[in-house]
Amino acid sequence: MGQKPITRTRSLPPGALRRLGVLRRLGVLRAGRFVVLACLLLLPANRAAMADDFDQQFLAGLRTRRLFSVAVRFCEQALAQPGLSDHERLEFALELARTHALQAMNVLPAERAAHWKAASESLKKYRAEHGDNPRKVLLSVEAALLAGLEGELLVQEAELGANPADARQRARARLRTASKLLEKTEQEVNAVQPARRSDEGFTASEIAALRDHLRMRYASVWKNIALTYPSASDDRLNALTVAVERLEELRQELTPTEPLARRARLAEAACRRLLGGLDAATRLLANFNTAPAALRLRARAEKVRILLAGKKLAEAVRVAEQSGLVVASPELDLARLEAYLAEWKVEQDRQDKTAAEARQKKIAATLKQIDQRHGVYWRRLADTRVRQMALSGGGASNVAILERTADDLYLRQQFDEAIGAYQQAAARAAESRQPDQAFTLWKKAALVEYQRSRFLEAGRRLQKLARKYQTNQQAAKTHLLAVYSLSRAAAKNDTAMSEYLAALEEHLELWSSHDNTADQVRLWLGAMREHKNKDYDAIALYRQVGAKSPHFEAAVRGLARCWKRQLLASSTSESREDLSRKAKAAAAFLEKLAAPDSVAEQTLKRFAALAAADLLLRFTNDNYAVAENLLRNMPTATQTPDVGGQSAARIKLVWALAGQGAKRQQAEQMLQQIADPAPEDLFALLEGLAAINNQPDANTKPDAAIARMVLQCASLLEAHLAKMPQSRHVRLMTHCAAAYRATGKNDAAQRQYETLIDQHPRNAAVRNAYAEFLFDAPATRRAALAQWRILASKSRPQTGGWYRAKYDVARCYFALGEKERAAQFIRYMQAAPPGLEKTLLREQFLELLRRCEQ
Repeated sequence: MGQKPITRTRSLPPGALRRLGVLRRLGVLRAGRFVVLACLLLLPANRAAMADDFDQQFLAGLRTRRLFSVAVRFCEQALAQPGLSDHERLEFALELARTHALQAMNVLPAERAAHWKAASESLKKYRAEHGDNPRKVLLSVEAALLAGLEGELLVQEAELGANPADARQRARARLRTASKLLEKTEQEVNAVQPARRSDEGFTASEIAALRDHLRMRYASVWKNIALTYPSASDDRLNALTVAVERLEELRQELTPTEPLARRARLAEAACRRLLGGLDAATRLLANFNTAPAALRLRARAEKVRILLAGKKLAEAVRVAEQSGLVVASPELDLARLEAYLAEWKVEQDRQDKTAAEARQKKIAATLKQIDQRHGVYWRRLADTRVRQMALSGGGASNVAILERTADDLYLRQQFDEAIGAYQQAAARAAESRQPDQAFTLWKKAALVEYQRSRFLEAGRRLQKLARKYQTNQQAAKTHLLAVYSLSRAAAKNDTAMSEYLAALEEHLELWSSHDNTADQVRLWLGAMREHKNKDYDAIALYRQVGAKSPHFEAAVRGLARCWKRQLLASSTSESREDLSRKAKAAAAFLEKLAAPDSVAEQTLKRFAALAAADLLLRFTNDNYAVAENLLRNMPTATQTPDVGGQSAARIKLVWALAGQGAKRQQAEQMLQQIADPAPEDLFALLEGLAAINNQPDANTKPDAAIARMVLQCASLLEAHLAKMPQSRHVRLMTHCAAAYRATGKNDAAQRQYETLIDQHPRNAAVRNAYAEFLFDAPATRRAALAQWRILASKSRPQTGGWYRAKYDVARCYFALGEKERAAQFIRYMQAAPPGLEKTLLREQFLELLRRCEQ
């Protein structure tokens, strides 16, 4: 008879089939099932192995391969399975916490907090739900171990941060907490009563093993506390003595071949080495030949360190490079790196550049190997060793290796560590009298903050650096970058605005003659002054930008904006003569740039011509021919079609022609030819045309041609009425009514004014324009009188508008032939406080009174 096929899963321990089901759902079992098979090979051949042995070895395999997420999901889904025993459920809760902790040690610092928290929460959750488990003391044990692991990690990486002293202090505090937790947990373990069976609690042997494990971890915590103190300090000596005493006591109680006894010997050897007892440390490493491969390699790594401490460099390298075991050992790889670094230091001191460069290649290869084989945690330890070696001596080579380490940390997005490495390299460069290199390295540290969008911190660092190295060729540009960084911080944080403004002022104090950066700062500061409506200050800054500066055109545009805004703001408070004088002075500056013999770029010439013409047209009454000449002689766009600029120029040319009586027909024809003008330019033309007709010569009535152009502009603006603000809409309708009036369309003007009055009864300008319209015809002057009375009653007494309305009332009485009434009205205005002394219309009132008395 043939044999039955062998079913391998029958040899699995209890619960293993259920675990395989969990793995399939997690997607861990792929085509080759390599992860599971590798773990199955670790199982003992007999049936004495328990289900939790299988699970623990399997999870250990996942964690060794840094498949932490898979291990976490495995534990979580296993805990969700019904029918787990209390023993199994506790084991999975502990494994889950352990996995989160190991993941925390293998991720970037910014990602760690969540994993440490998850580890702690998994223990708390189990305690809350299953606090009656007789083995619950394991939760306290695990919590203490996690605190020790976190502290150990902080110690090992303390030198990598930007503030090593602070990092060592934090590590020491965390380790002391772990020490107290271990002491308290050991008391809890000592209070546990032995049980006959494991499912009822702890057996006597389990309690002893647990106590030994806690003592081992307690020693480890004190060894790490020692490392937070200076090497020759009493504090370090005392902490190491505590660790040695605990390890020695533990070692003497255990059988030499027990795994824990061997680990205790290794740990004690490391402590004695740190205390300077190299012979004693060497004796503790004897008889490791029969130990498991992982322990043998750890013992070899410790032997390498003892040889290095004893200045036996060649032998240390030989031991570190020995082959024969195929098991990867992070401890041995790290010790090999330390041996290479020691060799590199010797070669550097001998100034053997060829040998040093060859050793640097070995160092780089070993760093890469550690990264690929063992992951983030061990690579960070390797980086620490490199930096510790480089910091132990001076010279350009040490600075260079520190810089390369920092660059590598930055590329691996370990930003805090990169900043710390750059700072250490910069300090070492400064000590080695390499100020330019120190400047570059400090700047790199600041730029890491900038790349992380921490603009306020980056700006402060760059600003401080530029101040300290003012004579450095890059100081001004660095300070400019600081200013820019602070501006980005101010955009998101109002409190940073004061620092940004102070930095702008500081740059002009320290580097005012550095044209490239100073002119840029003048632009930025000018923009801030504009934002604060301080146009005079902005103009002063823009005027300082040199004509050869790449920022000159932007400065000219800023000047044009400020001049225009100033004149518009002054148009209601200054006389037309003062406005005209200021506008001419501003336009003169722009005209020089727009002149054919100017060296300005074509684009700037075009802008200057348009801006100068705009100022002359808006704020003067006698420069239409000058504006026309500017617009006709401005250069045309040569590279890309300037459709918007051409349209604006043509509209301004219409304005300039309309201001010259003999050329108004030409202006009308040109306006009809303009296609799709910008609404803003079109409205400016409409108001300019209306202004021409509102200020006619003494013997000239409003021009019908200009009125027709106003109406044409209004027609073109109809499509944009919905987007037009109400105030602008009102002005447009008022101009149209005046244009109807100028073209003899009085009925249309009447309807337009009445519509405006109905819609805006409190608008003084509308009511005054309507009254003027009514005043023109003798038949409607009584209605005009009524409008001015309403206007006077709605105006605040003794204001300019109130006096203007009162004068128009008197003028209307005079026009109606009621001279005596007009005279009495004016005499009353004279007599009633405050009289006519405070009004600009005093002379007009008195002239009208003389006419009434004639």
